Amino acid sequence: MTHSGKKKTILFVCATGIATSTVVAEKTMDFLHEHGLDANYTQTNVASLPEYDQKDADLIVA
Repeated sequence: MTHSGKKKTILFVCATGIATSTVVAEKTMDFLHEHGLDANYTQTNVASLPEYDQKDADLIVA
C-alpha cells in the first residue's frame, strides 16, 4: 500500500504477539500481494503496545 510514494506500515497486535497476530498478518499480507499491493508490517503484544511509537504505524489491527 502506498500513498504519495510512501509504503504503508501495518501493526498487528494480539495478547502474546505470536499466534493470532501471525495468522492475521500472513492472511492480510497474502491478500495485499494478491491485489498487487505491498506494505511493511510489525507484530507486537498488547503489553508492549504503549512502548511502540504508534506514529510509525499507518494502520493498527488488534
